[in-house]
Amino acid sequence: MDTTLAFHRTSKDFDLYVLSVKEGGLKIPQKAADYKFTRGSTAAPETMEALANALSGAMGRPVLDQTGIQGEYMAPQDFRSLVIEGLVGQHLSATAEPEKDMEVPSAGEFRRSLQAWGLSLDPSRQALPLLVIDRAERTPTEN
Repeated sequence: MDTTLAFHRTSKDFDLYVLSVKEGGLKIPQKAADYKFTRGSTAAPETMEALANALSGAMGRPVLDQTGIQGEYMAPQDFRSLVIEGLVGQHLSATAEPEKDMEVPSAGEFRRSLQAWGLSLDPSRQALPLLVIDRAERTPTEN
């Protein structure tokens, strides 16, 4: 089969959040070089990019990492649990019959947790790049 694909790039304005470092800097420790995960760990290593991606899913809108921070930092387990609750809540709210007693964490809850780490999560509206598929065709060919 031959495949023909036509596409173009564009941008579109989106409501999103921007993750940045507050004045005073980051207040969570960097992952130790000899770090080993254990069952009782109260924190787990996380990059800022991975954190922004997880928050995007949990909050239902894009989160841009503008921290400029490289490496892995120890995200407290209770925050990771909050993100998981947000991910589940976003998924359930998209279904036909969401759980009525499911409480989805608010943006304020995420902001308060991040502020304790020295991070800021601010709403914004920005243009993001998009790839638009104009046409996709498959043409059968003889064997």
